[in-house]
Amino acid sequence: MRRADLQAIREKLLAYALGSRYRLTTDDERQLWARYIHLSAHWTPSNGLLLNKPAPNRRLAYNNKPQGGYPQ
Repeated sequence: MRRADLQAIREKLLAYALGSRYRLTTDDERQLWARYIHLSAHWTPSNGLLLNKPAPNRRLAYNNKPQGGYPQ
């Protein structure tokens, strides 16, 4: 995808975010999905459930915390 193509998509999405109509074409969406949009297999819903989502007292969650003793 050329930079100019991506810039045109950016302008359409920015206008949509500011209240305009959704104007992405099917080709625009196809290009975004092919190269820029990623769905992690760990968070893809299965029958409406996020099976690997951390839950209290059930699954481990590792927050991004600085290691003790290191400067912030």
